[in-house]
Amino acid sequence: MFKAMHQLRTKISKGERGFTLVELLIVVAIIGILAAIAIPQFAAYRTRSYNAAATSDLRNVRTTQESLFADNSSYAPAGIATGNIVFVFDGATVSTFAVSKNVIMGANTFAATPTSTVVATTYTITDKNTAGDRTFCGEAEQTAMLYNTTLGIGTPLTTLVAASAGAVNDCTGTAL
Repeated sequence: MFKAMHQLRTKISKGERGFTLVELLIVVAIIGILAAIAIPQFAAYRTRSYNAAATSDLRNVRTTQESLFADNSSYAPAGIATGNIVFVFDGATVSTFAVSKNVIMGANTFAATPTSTVVATTYTITDKNTAGDRTFCGEAEQTAMLYNTTLGIGTPLTTLVAASAGAVNDCTGTAL
């Protein structure tokens, strides 16, 4: 410690002061390179976290729907909203789900207003975080969640398509 202080005093007494311009330019260049690498990575991490929030909400709403089906033998519809989603069955609110901040979600059944006599046996759920880059989709007939980067949350994913073996949903995209 004393040796370093002695060397510093010797430099100061000889008239040497501070850093040279070349040394400063090298340090600024290194900091610029590190920033150029780190900033895009940080933005990608943020986008992934926004997508994860939407995915988490979709999983939780699927659990809510399956719970409602176990209790009522029917799924319950809910509209696209931010904040809370209210599931209505037989004219009464049966469950409320608090959606994460900036997540827009819709949960739809093919029976518009399920009751004890009108049963909804399938559903689709779509959601998207407004800061994310993917729209997520899940449905009763599959265990996987799908994402689609081209469809917005306003695009209906609950169209009933006639097939030879029956009706299927059009929740399409790339599996997670």
